[in-house]
Amino acid sequence: MTDETHSVDLAVAGMSCAACSARVERALKKEPGIMDANVNLASGTARVLYDPGVIDIGQIRRIVEDAGYGARELVRDRGEEDRREDEAMRQAVMTRDWSMFYLSAALSLPMVIGMVAELAGVHSLMFLMNPVIGFVLATPVVLLPGSRFYVSAYRTLTHGGANMDVLVALGTGTAYALSVVNTFFAEGAVHYEAAAVVITLVLLGKNLERGAKGRASEAIRKL
Repeated sequence: MTDETHSVDLAVAGMSCAACSARVERALKKEPGIMDANVNLASGTARVLYDPGVIDIGQIRRIVEDAGYGARELVRDRGEEDRREDEAMRQAVMTRDWSMFYLSAALSLPMVIGMVAELAGVHSLMFLMNPVIGFVLATPVVLLPGSRFYVSAYRTLTHGGANMDVLVALGTGTAYALSVVNTFFAEGAVHYEAAAVVITLVLLGKNLERGAKGRASEAIRKL
């Protein structure tokens, strides 16, 4: 161990709640050679104080990755061209995520209309509650926009953690799987609209949150 202390800033990808940032922070702080670590969920970053004689930046990144999250070093005083590239990448991700939300919302809306029609006794629209129609509408929502939650949940669980994506995946996956069984192999209630609407609303929340984070980070950078 040396008397010299270095610091590094990391961009941490995949954090979706306070439990995620706390998990990354705990994983970092328990490692020999790391004196302190502060993980900021709002900005998606971590600042780590470490002893370069004991641990290096590559090892610090692997600690974050082993916890189930992505990590890359943030270079201070980056040039304007690098910042423009980062902004272009952020905008591309936002465009993709909003496209997934619009797809999910468009497919979920007929099921919501059918559910409201059933409650209101509007018989002309009750065909939208047909289980086969629900299967056709909900399956793309679960497999395309919803896939991010299942992938994230798998990665988190395999690393011994749990976060909001795990809850979303368990809830929507169970509702969808039970509905498929009751549609084609048994008789019972179906909940396609529940799975699709939950995915749609969580996507909306995540997109709004990502936009707010981006604006906050840009405002901080300009200070």
